[in-house]
Amino acid sequence: MLRFWYPGAERRIDSLEQLREALDLLLLKYDVQFVGPVGRRYLAEYMVARPVAVFALACHYQWEASARQAARECLKLSHEELIDNDAAVFLGLIFADIYQSLLLYHKQCGEAAASADNDAVSGPPAFSWETCKQCHITPGSGRKQWISDFVVKLAEKLKDRPILALADVTLLAAPMQYIANCRGNCRLAGYNELPLLFGFSLPHSLTSALDKVELKLNFKD
Repeated sequence: MLRFWYPGAERRIDSLEQLREALDLLLLKYDVQFVGPVGRRYLAEYMVARPVAVFALACHYQWEASARQAARECLKLSHEELIDNDAAVFLGLIFADIYQSLLLYHKQCGEAAASADNDAVSGPPAFSWETCKQCHITPGSGRKQWISDFVVKLAEKLKDRPILALADVTLLAAPMQYIANCRGNCRLAGYNELPLLFGFSLPHSLTSALDKVELKLNFKD
């Protein structure tokens, strides 16, 4: 068991389940602490494919940095995926309040992302549609109807999937059609500005908003 943890040894870990077996034996039963760094590297290999399970295992071994990284990766999941996944066995290793912290973190990040969506559209730089005199304005908001619709739909996506929602370029289809039909400023510059908003301004605002959300972890002995 110990031999493959040494530098240059042949890797024999083929699954997250197998990694957990090895780490439970070495870390928890025999207190072989030097395998920790290698174990964390192996664990990181499953971060993208199984972030909830990795979060649970990281908390199980009280590896805070790995747990926080996995929680951030979980923001690419929808709320349903966060609950209905293949991590049940691993979640059974941690206290319920730690899992609740992950769920709360996901919810708060979704709310922060939705707010960042609105702020990015409202704030600088000034986009051409703000001065367009042809597009219909949403009553009471001063914002063009098509951009209001875009913000609402994107906010719904971000609340459910705080990071990966921006990968859904189909969200641009409806606003691009509005731009094509506009006879004012939107049509003149909107084709360039909307991708700039979606690909640069929004991700920047989103990252800044998510960085402010705290994941509370309280490991118990």
